[in-house]
Amino acid sequence: MRNRRLGTDSGTPTVAGTASLTFLVIDSFSSTATKALTLTVNPARGGSVALDTLGPSSGGASVSSSASLSWTHVMGSGSNTLLTVGVAVGVRSGADGSYSVAARDKGVAMVSAGRVDAGNDGHDFAQLVYLLSLPSGSNTLQVTLTGGIADLVGGKMSFTGVNATTPVRDVTTGTGISTSASATASSAPGDMVVDVLATGTSVTSSKQTLRWKKNLNASSGAGNGAQSTAAGASSVTMGYAVPSDDWALIAMDVVHQQYSRHPRTPATRLVQVLGAA
Repeated sequence: MRNRRLGTDSGTPTVAGTASLTFLVIDSFSSTATKALTLTVNPARGGSVALDTLGPSSGGASVSSSASLSWTHVMGSGSNTLLTVGVAVGVRSGADGSYSVAARDKGVAMVSAGRVDAGNDGHDFAQLVYLLSLPSGSNTLQVTLTGGIADLVGGKMSFTGVNATTPVRDVTTGTGISTSASATASSAPGDMVVDVLATGTSVTSSKQTLRWKKNLNASSGAGNGAQSTAAGASSVTMGYAVPSDDWALIAMDVVHQQYSRHPRTPATRLVQVLGAA
C-alpha cells in the first residue's frame, strides 16, 4: 500500500525472495537524493524441534559410588539430529576434590553446554552435554567422572529438526537451597528447551514435561536427577518441586533448523526508515 502523503510503502510479504529497490527523495527546492538497497524476505519459519528418542528409559540410569556410568541407547532415523545428556553428580559426605564429567558417544567426545554446583557447595553438580548429527541405530554412551567417586545419575534425549550451524543457545543456570528449583531460558516458537536437575533429595515433580527421573541417594548433595522439555517461546521457565535441599538446574534452548541470525524484516518498517532518512 502506498501513502503519498507520508511517503511510505507498506505491506506484508507473501513470497520469499530478494528485490532491488531505489528510493528517490525530492525536497521543496527540487533537490534530489537517491538510495539503492536490497530487500530480502526469508522463508516463513515452519515446523519445530521434535523429541526423537529417550534413553535408557523414563527411570534414567544410575550407579552408586563410582567414577563411570554407561548405557546403550538408540538414535532414530530423523534428520538434523542432536543428542543431549544430563548428568547429576552426588559426592558422598566426607569426600572432596576437583570433580568433572566427560561424556562420549561411540567414542566421540560430547560438548559441555554448562555445569552448575548444587547449593554452591563446590563438588555436587549438574552438567548438560550435547553432540550433533549422530547416525541412527544403537550406540553406547559413556560418562566418566574425574576427581573421585560419586553417585551418578543420567539420561539422554535426542531431537530432530535441529539447526546444524547453531544447534543450542541461551544456556542458563540456577542453584539454591529451597523447595522450588527453577531457571529461565530465552527461546523462540519452534525451538525446544531442555534441562537437567541435580538435587540432594528426591525429585517430586516437574513444572514442564518430565522425560526421565531417578531418585538414587538422599545422603549425597546431588544424588538424584531428572530432565524435562518445554516447547519454545520467547521466555521459558523450567522448574521442579523438591524437598528443601541443595539443587542445581541447567536450561538450554535447542534451536530449530530454520533459525536465522537475520530474521525477516517487515517491508513496512524498512521502507519507512529509509524514506525518512
